[in-house]
Amino acid sequence: MENQNSFQFQENITFEEFKDSWLENRGLTDDNLTSLQKGQLLGLKLLENYLDFELDNEKENLYELDRSNDGGIDLAFFRKGEINAENETQESDIWYLVQTKFNILANKFANLYTEVDKILKTLENSNKLHKEAQELVDKVNKFRNEKEGEIYIIYGTVNPLDSDSLNEVARFNNHLHASYPEIKLIPISLANIFEDYGKVVSIKVGLKAHLSHPANNNADIWCGVVQLPYFYEFLSEYKKRTGDFNMIFEKNVRKFLGFRGKINKKIRESLEKNPKEFGLYNNGVTIVVSQTPKAKKVFDRFVPNGKIKNYELYDPYIVNGCQTTSVIFDVLEKANQKGELDKLYASAVVVVKIIPAADNKILLNNIVRFANTQKCRKRARFSVVGK
Repeated sequence: MENQNSFQFQENITFEEFKDSWLENRGLTDDNLTSLQKGQLLGLKLLENYLDFELDNEKENLYELDRSNDGGIDLAFFRKGEINAENETQESDIWYLVQTKFNILANKFANLYTEVDKILKTLENSNKLHKEAQELVDKVNKFRNEKEGEIYIIYGTVNPLDSDSLNEVARFNNHLHASYPEIKLIPISLANIFEDYGKVVSIKVGLKAHLSHPANNNADIWCGVVQLPYFYEFLSEYKKRTGDFNMIFEKNVRKFLGFRGKINKKIRESLEKNPKEFGLYNNGVTIVVSQTPKAKKVFDRFVPNGKIKNYELYDPYIVNGCQTTSVIFDVLEKANQKGELDKLYASAVVVVKIIPAADNKILLNNIVRFANTQKCRKRARFSVVGK
């Protein structure tokens, strides 16, 4: 019997083996480097490898500050929110303030809290800074005062935080939001890179939908609509099978960044205030799968006309509609907990495209490239805490 919860690594290596190789390949085992230089290099490589920033092409947005009187900010990076080509909505701008610790003993919450507290005091102009650091802080504070976007404090370490420390981070973020609603703390480590790039899962999940497949057409694609309670059931089953809801976005170049972004607020507002019209205003979701979907008719509890089928989706990944999906899941999760799922959202739908392309890298890359935005970005995965 197939174990639906089993995960396999693409290469049969341990985290320790991966860590040693990663550090060596990036020059971090060079004994000639000082601890300060190693911390700086670690921060750059974490930005590039985990957050997938193309630093070589965006040097004008990168600030390297790590020296005396840097206020706890080793690196800072600014990302301008992009415009969605289809609906002309604007993503939030984001500042990333990075503090890294190469020392393997620095992966405890007490160490993290000390560094984050230092950065917060820096933003309040309580710390004496060198010239470049002060200029950077002035830019960030202007950004804060004008309420233009979000700020992520990135705390990077070689080894991951333990479970107790991660729980403390989640609690700390709740307190942080009360005083600094625009700021969020994100701890990252080599373990996150190891999980992100090595973990693959084979799974089959059913999606009840009304889809059509054009005959005699070179495009292998299923198109149609899904009532939101069925889409929520699909996402819930995926989360139950894998243990990680965010894995459904692993083939996306973009990742869900929380509910404070401008696009996310509009999606949420549309869903909560006008659920019947949600499918008209939203661009929908594109799902890639590894095999041709198999379908059988099922009883539709909303409109029992026999047109709804249960499509078996093999290894589904959402490559467009990441934010739409996350907002739907969050809103409907709350409605389900109140016993109001069908009552509130039976008449709401989302447009869905399903494409067997998960193993066709050229096709997959083109789908992601043209379905997202005018300026393609890679993903920034922020699912480390609060799971």
